[in-house]
Amino acid sequence: MQYNQSKFQLDLDVSALKIGIVAALFNNEVVDSLIYMAKKALIAQGINDNQIEIKQVPGAYEIPLMCKYLADGKEGKDTRDYHYDGLIALGCVIRGETLHFEQVAHAASDGVLRVSLDHSIPIGYGVLAVDTIGQAIERSSKNDQNKGWEAAMAMLMMVQQCQVDLI
Repeated sequence: MQYNQSKFQLDLDVSALKIGIVAALFNNEVVDSLIYMAKKALIAQGINDNQIEIKQVPGAYEIPLMCKYLADGKEGKDTRDYHYDGLIALGCVIRGETLHFEQVAHAASDGVLRVSLDHSIPIGYGVLAVDTIGQAIERSSKNDQNKGWEAAMAMLMMVQQCQVDLI
C-alpha cells in the first residue's frame, strides 16, 4: 500500500514545532535512509533542521524507552524540560531463524503505541518488520514510498489533527 502524497494538506504553523526522531543503530544502512527521508519530509513542510532532534538507540527494542524519555520531557541527567510536539520511531527488524524477530517487532510496536497513548503525543511509526533485506531496501529507498517519509507525514497529520481538536 502506498501513501498518497497529494492528499496531504498541512495547515499548521510549524515554526515553533519541536520534533524528535528516535532511530535504531542496528541495520543502519536501512535506518539511515529512513532518517534521511523523514528529515526531508519535515523540511519540505517548512520545519527547520534545528527543530529536529535525532536520538539513536542500539536497536528497535530500545526505541520505546527513548520515545518515553522524550515524551516525559527529559533528556539524560539534565533536569531541563523539553517539549516535543511529535516523535518519529525508525528502525528495521529482519526475520531470522528464531522467534527473536517476533519478540523485537512486537515489543517495538506495542511500546511505541503505549507511549503515544499514555502521553497523548503523535508518534509516526517507521519501524520496518520484514522478511528479507530486499524488502527492507525497497521500503527504505530514497523515493516517495520510503517508510521514514511516510512516518514523518503521518506524525505531522496527527500533530495537526490534535491541535485542531484542541481549539
